[in-house]
Amino acid sequence: MVCSHGPRILLVGAGAVGQAYGFHLQRGGARVSFLVRPKYADSIRPGVSVHCHNGPHQGAHDFRDFGVLTDIQEVEEQRWDQVWLCVSSPALRGSWVAPLIEAVGDASVITLQPGLEDRTYLLQWVPEDRLVSGLIALVSYPTPLPGGPLSPGMAWWFPPLSPSRFSGPPGAVSSVLRALERGGCPATRATRVFDTVAFASGLMMPIIAALEVAGWSLQAVLDAPIRTLATRAARQASHLARPTHRRWIAWLVTGGLSLRVLAFVAPRVVPFELETYLRVHFSKVGAQTRDMLGLYCERAHASSQPHDALQALLERLD
Repeated sequence: MVCSHGPRILLVGAGAVGQAYGFHLQRGGARVSFLVRPKYADSIRPGVSVHCHNGPHQGAHDFRDFGVLTDIQEVEEQRWDQVWLCVSSPALRGSWVAPLIEAVGDASVITLQPGLEDRTYLLQWVPEDRLVSGLIALVSYPTPLPGGPLSPGMAWWFPPLSPSRFSGPPGAVSSVLRALERGGCPATRATRVFDTVAFASGLMMPIIAALEVAGWSLQAVLDAPIRTLATRAARQASHLARPTHRRWIAWLVTGGLSLRVLAFVAPRVVPFELETYLRVHFSKVGAQTRDMLGLYCERAHASSQPHDALQALLERLD
């Protein structure tokens, strides 16, 4: 479905996140294009197979009729209303960012990265009145997962009561929400999403690291001493990320009982094999996990704050 009058949206990266948001943006009336490396262009130009586990578009779909660009000059030759950065935090540090921002003119830039310094990094080139911060709330992944039933493509799931959140310039955020909601992707406006992302990442990244140390076994990560290490590291990281932000949530979420309840309930709620997903997805973005733990340790060292658990996790990953 392509609307000739909808917003022109460029998504940088056509992986799990880019395809998921691109599909719903197109369904919401946007004219969607992807900027990808040349080696990926031919594989996506004919279209891709996607699967929505839930939502108004539940089921399998052929996602096609989008543009595919491979260099900055092609970007510069067109006009854009929005540019979505659907890449990892380490990938954001490439030399391509500054030329891209210059090439897209006055388009709004939507950042989805979880890193502590990603927004500040982008503000070197993007004025604050054009930068929208987003919190990814869908779970997306390439299919099939090992042993999974789906055909090759991309799939995603919307966790209940967890819309994607966006904050920034009111007009730009309204345009983002309008396209996503029309396209069947739950989304909402929020205040200072970048604070929420930093806090949530501080809680999540140490637990993901502990899972990797435990061989991606939910049961193993609940056993001492891994659970104790994960709990202490998550509390240290979330405090470093946002020192005054909802400390009671950090203590509640990382408590032993909460982790056990989560490990029991989550595999029974998600429509895919959770441990397999965690292993496949977070192994792929392992550099991002390590970079974020390293940054927490650097911040803690510079401010003389406790980070022994974070340091221990980082050393066990390496």
